[in-house]
Amino acid sequence: MDASAQLPAQLDQSVDMILQETARSNPILRFKKGEFLIGEDTVPLGQEYIAHPLDWSRGWCRWEHGSVVEQKIGRVVDGYRPPEKEQLPAGDWAALNVLPLEDVNSGDYVLFISNSFGGKVAVEKLANATARAVKAGRGEATPLIRLAVAEFQSKQYGTITRPSFEIVNGQPEKIATVKSVDPNDEIPF
Repeated sequence: MDASAQLPAQLDQSVDMILQETARSNPILRFKKGEFLIGEDTVPLGQEYIAHPLDWSRGWCRWEHGSVVEQKIGRVVDGYRPPEKEQLPAGDWAALNVLPLEDVNSGDYVLFISNSFGGKVAVEKLANATARAVKAGRGEATPLIRLAVAEFQSKQYGTITRPSFEIVNGQPEKIATVKSVDPNDEIPF
């Protein structure tokens, strides 16, 4: 059972707010030239994560002098619709897709962040497949995925590699047990 479904509503809202405010503390997983990276360290293809497509966020970030100075981003499930690029204030804006992932072995969270077309496709394909499976009653909202590489054809650049998240199956029991919260348990604050 989903642990958040067992939390009292006020505590659930508080936890969501804390997670949103501290999301930047999670390591960033990115895809560059056919490789997944956290910092400068390569993450091997086939590495497994629990994906959280219901927490997928998208929007825009504005850069100045090599740093993000402004973001207009929101969760898709909350109905957030990013503005069109033409509607944004002047500046160096980049599209952004953010997908939280949980390492199967360590339980650590990472944020897959991409401003590329290929990254957008990878996140959208995973979110779409997950939503269809959940709607049909044959899948988990937090699927186990494996990092992979796919290709697409660009008229301008030819064959281009992009990230891919292969769905392995539903949420592993090991993680589900660790994340479960008994409503009778005392919450340590």
